[in-house]
Amino acid sequence: MSSAVNVPPPPHPPTYINPYLSHLTSITPTQQVLRYSALGAGVGYGLYHQAAIRAKIKVQETDTQYAHQQSLIRQAKSEWAKKTLPKEKTDASVVITDPADPKFDLEAFLTLKGNEL
Repeated sequence: MSSAVNVPPPPHPPTYINPYLSHLTSITPTQQVLRYSALGAGVGYGLYHQAAIRAKIKVQETDTQYAHQQSLIRQAKSEWAKKTLPKEKTDASVVITDPADPKFDLEAFLTLKGNEL
């Protein structure tokens, strides 16, 4: 015959408490507010800082584009000047020495005579 023996249930396995996380077991509402406030402030600062960096980069790109356009304008002006401005007259055969001629150029004549001396 088997008699019923009261056998106690097996004990619960021991709960392991991590010593590094033991301080988290008793977080007060004030600590939670401070933690989430610090997290929110950090995220806000990160967004602000990223926006400042992007604005700085945009200004640099704009300055670079402006400088490039200025160089293109200077180059175009110099090419236009080379193309459209008349050549200077320095030959003796081109200078008209007759003062009665309507195309007589006194400045060119004096320059020619000054170079001959």
